[in-house]
Amino acid sequence: MALQKNCAPAEFTMAEDYLGHVLSRVHTRLAQMLSKETQSELGVTGTQAWILYLLASGRCVTATGLAHECGIDLSAVTRLLDRVELLGFVRRVRSAKDRRVVQIELTETGRNVAVRVPAIAGSVVERVQAGMTPAEIGFLVSLLRQVDRNCDW
Repeated sequence: MALQKNCAPAEFTMAEDYLGHVLSRVHTRLAQMLSKETQSELGVTGTQAWILYLLASGRCVTATGLAHECGIDLSAVTRLLDRVELLGFVRRVRSAKDRRVVQIELTETGRNVAVRVPAIAGSVVERVQAGMTPAEIGFLVSLLRQVDRNCDW
C-alpha cells in the first residue's frame, strides 16, 4: 500500500494560513529565540528572565500578579519562582500591611540580571523585524493590538 502524500482532510490542510496558527507559531518561535539568548547570556530561561524583568519594572510584586501578566497559571509561577529563588535572584517576603500577602523581591543579583533583559529582548526583536520598514512594523503592531482588543470579550 502506497503512502499518501497528504492524507489530512481538506479543512485541515491549510492550517498554517489561519491567523491563530500563525500567531501561535510566532509566539513559540519568539519565546524560543529569547530563551536561547537568555540561557546563553544570563543562565536563565526566557520566562525566568521575563519574570525578573517584570519584578524589576515594578509591574508585578506578587505571584498572582506575575501569573496574570504572563498568562500562565499560579502553580507554574510558583515553580518558576522556586527556581529563581534557588538561583538567588528573588526572595519571598510577607507584606507588612497584610501578612497573608507574599511579595516577591529581587535580590541584587536578580536586579543585575533583570537590567540586561531589555537589551537581549531588543536584539531578538530587531532580528525578527529585519527587512521591515518602520511603517510596516507600525502597521503590524496596530493590527496585533486590534487582535488583542478583540480577545477581550
